[in-house]
Amino acid sequence: MDETKSLLASKTFWGIMICLLAPVLSKLGLRVSDDATIQMVAETLTSTLGAVVAIYGRITADKLIA
Repeated sequence: MDETKSLLASKTFWGIMICLLAPVLSKLGLRVSDDATIQMVAETLTSTLGAVVAIYGRITADKLIA
């Protein structure tokens, strides 16, 4: 890891942002559905996708963030 990249070029960063997206939007009152089950599934899928992207980004990282 001798090269650097910006924070916005980091898959790990974007994975974390995706993880936080659904819960934050929900707290702000923006919901996918009024049905609690559908809302929970949407938040769970979004968080899971974000976690997978973050883990993949961390495993495949080859540059430092600067």
